[in-house]
Amino acid sequence: MGTQGVTGRPPLVSIEHVSQSFGSVRAVEDVSLTICEGEFFALLGPSGSGKTSLMRMIAGFGEPDRGRILLAGEHVTRVPPHKRPVNMMFQNYALFPHLNVFENVAFGLREEGVPKPERSARVDEALRLVQMQSCAARRTQALSGGQKQRVALARAIVKRPKLLLLDEPLAALDRRLREETQEELKHLQKSLGIAFLVVTHDQDEAMMMADRIAVMSAGRVLQIGTPADLYERPVSRAVARFIGDANVIEPEIRAHLDGRALVAVDGTPFEIATGSVRDFAIGVRPEKIRVLEPYVSVPGSVTLDASVEQRLYRGDVTELRVRTAHHVWRAAILNASRRTGFMPEPGERIRIAFAPDDAMVLPE
Repeated sequence: MGTQGVTGRPPLVSIEHVSQSFGSVRAVEDVSLTICEGEFFALLGPSGSGKTSLMRMIAGFGEPDRGRILLAGEHVTRVPPHKRPVNMMFQNYALFPHLNVFENVAFGLREEGVPKPERSARVDEALRLVQMQSCAARRTQALSGGQKQRVALARAIVKRPKLLLLDEPLAALDRRLREETQEELKHLQKSLGIAFLVVTHDQDEAMMMADRIAVMSAGRVLQIGTPADLYERPVSRAVARFIGDANVIEPEIRAHLDGRALVAVDGTPFEIATGSVRDFAIGVRPEKIRVLEPYVSVPGSVTLDASVEQRLYRGDVTELRVRTAHHVWRAAILNASRRTGFMPEPGERIRIAFAPDDAMVLPE
């Protein structure tokens, strides 16, 4: 492995062909990935996808059956947690109720024998970073959920790890506080310059915070990429469905050309770039679909006759469920354009259109 990671920065964590089983259940299956220094990396997947098992192996709370784990170039597969340059913030925060905020944050440093003056200075700095200086003397029972989350974060960063692990860190927060904390975590991570690894099942959370994301399912990594890569260029139907919303349609494949294919949807032919892929579905994001009045056409677009089955108001957009000759589609219309745009009612005949270049090629 080279000295530079995929982001241009040196690799900090290298996972090499790691597998782990619990009895007959394969939790992690042949996973390889690299996390770079100073990177915000997310493991994203549903419950049972293996993301938490993988994170626990990085932390040292579990061992792989096969493969190895390197941290800063050191083979740590069998190294205990307290000897790794890693700290972990648990989902339930695991704060000590008999200690105040300052004492909770200082606990790990005191156990390591850090002198009191240095300990106090580092705790003050950590509390300042998470904006909890004014609560230093308060008991943790008196804190809100968001405040407890900040204290747990301060306790994790005060030890200055090279890698901070966060297990569903925002799951206990309400939506508004969760969104605010996402922005704060991203800003804090960049300020500290240390690598963060977050485990989450929330795609919006991963897309908001992470530089790169590994999408996991059934113990395997389906794709690793930036949020834009995963959204615009998913490598499979599973990734397209998990990252954002997508209309996944099985087209009629009429001919393979030089790196392209002639396909048809509901009898309407068009060409798309396919590379070497021979068998595929196509994916079209709802916001890429134009909703038109009947008989209106858009030159260069794939245009299909349809009828509206359902209309759902979602605040920023209105989502339409529409049916063409052989498929059901979802289209999203920005509500900011409702006064000037076309907004059909259920039961109305319409047309939908999308550009061939907006059709993603999705292998199985």
